[in-house]
Amino acid sequence: MKKRKFKDFLKENWYAMVFVFGLVLVAFSLSTLMLLDISIWVKVILNSISIIYAVVGYKLIKKSIDKEKAQKAEARENQLTKSEKSNKYYVDLVNKQLQETLDRFKKEFTFVYDTSQEYLICFNDNKEWICQHRIVGKPDSFIIASCLMDSIMEHHLVILKGDEETAKLKDIEISINIDIAINCALEIISCPSTYYEESPGIWVEKKHPKVDIVVPKGLIKDGELFKRIVATIYCDECVHNRTSIMQFSNLLHLIYLNCQ
Repeated sequence: MKKRKFKDFLKENWYAMVFVFGLVLVAFSLSTLMLLDISIWVKVILNSISIIYAVVGYKLIKKSIDKEKAQKAEARENQLTKSEKSNKYYVDLVNKQLQETLDRFKKEFTFVYDTSQEYLICFNDNKEWICQHRIVGKPDSFIIASCLMDSIMEHHLVILKGDEETAKLKDIEISINIDIAINCALEIISCPSTYYEESPGIWVEKKHPKVDIVVPKGLIKDGELFKRIVATIYCDECVHNRTSIMQFSNLLHLIYLNCQ
């Protein structure tokens, strides 16, 4: 999770800081005036002004915060709607794999589904970041698959509830979400596309042959290589040391080449 910069915090909460600064200034002024030999009525009036300032300031800040929250919620909904349309293939793929995974585990555990679609926003953010900082041109299927996997691991689609120890449930939850994420990634790279620059700024898609990623050749489910890959992802996730998107996309590319 990216740390917010201090200047961003100040920008987002300037009204609250102005209000607090005003209260401190008023409190300091009042404490100074109270030490002076002035009429009690003057002190009462000054105290009343301070109270009014505090009440009005609080209401204005609360109104501003509520308005900002509503605007953010609306912007998020618009972003999700747009993302769902532009990423329909990936949304359908995730939903399909989610159901297949849950069908295998539904008799053993009680699930809570994440309906917030946070993974989808993270997916778009990942792609945007990669395009800005790591590559020139359009991201290929291997990068897309890696971005999607990272977003699912960042925002679990399935959360476990039960009587087992919390640590044990968390480990199983990680494994289930890895299962969803890696199967989505393998499906994407089974028929990949890459891009080449035909002329400056013009990127052309190149389709590559569809391959069987897991059977009968290449990676074999329950085979040693597949188990090692999953185990590595699991161990890294448990210690919060997730492989970078670009590194994992390279692994996915090698898996595809191995399956040809």
